[in-house]
Amino acid sequence: MKNLGLAETVVQAQNAVPNSRKINGESLTGDVNLNAEDVGTYGRSEIDNLFGLKDLAKLEENGWWECGDTGLIIQWGSHRFSALVENVVNLPREFKHACLSIQMIDAGGGVLPMATYPNGTLNSFKAWVAGKCFDFKGNEISLTTSSFIIGQYLAIGY
Repeated sequence: MKNLGLAETVVQAQNAVPNSRKINGESLTGDVNLNAEDVGTYGRSEIDNLFGLKDLAKLEENGWWECGDTGLIIQWGSHRFSALVENVVNLPREFKHACLSIQMIDAGGGVLPMATYPNGTLNSFKAWVAGKCFDFKGNEISLTTSSFIIGQYLAIGY
């Protein structure tokens, strides 16, 4: 350093911030660790509380998604529905407060009357399939209690 003429620069740098200076009561003799509160900003938990929780999901064939901000839950799945009898379908997860809507369709390409309705629980719903349906050509098909239809459902609640 002496040969380069930087000795004076090194001395100035060493004395640039004296040890007597402090940041939030901590001396500058070594590394200073500051948290969010020390610098007047929000911590991780405060940010999560201000901006909502993370969304949750189970992304499977019979799955669900929950909005972290509102608590809205959307569930979907496939079920083997028997014709001409009341079917009880268990949901992938229980709603916390209410089931608002349930929709279902035939997943096999047929046209048939199907209906769903809440059954007073938060973890299942009831459904029925009529005794007659039509194929894509308009041919009528009669179903019996031993017939089944693969259907898909979508349930919304919170």
